[in-house]
Amino acid sequence: MEKYLEEKALEGWFLEDISCGFFTFKRCKPKKCKFTVDIFEQLRAGEYRQYCEPVGWNYVAETNKYFVFYTENENITPIQTDEELVLQKLGKSMLVNIFAYIW
Repeated sequence: MEKYLEEKALEGWFLEDISCGFFTFKRCKPKKCKFTVDIFEQLRAGEYRQYCEPVGWNYVAETNKYFVFYTENENITPIQTDEELVLQKLGKSMLVNIFAYIW
């Protein structure tokens, strides 16, 4: 998803919102930026944004499970630096989606 959003921004389409699994883009000047998508589990939305924005990540959108941030700084520290934690969160999210689909 991150690579897709980065490619769209290079084409001149910037993510505006996510609703019911659909992305809404707005036309913009093509720009190179880095996106990060993080699975939301424990923190409240306001607390999470307060954590990410001061270090250079700009809030874009959220769903009931994902937060999307972007930056134009290529040398920024990633929001998630623990790869094992990222894989655990991704695995849980995938299991919940599969269960919901089967249900």
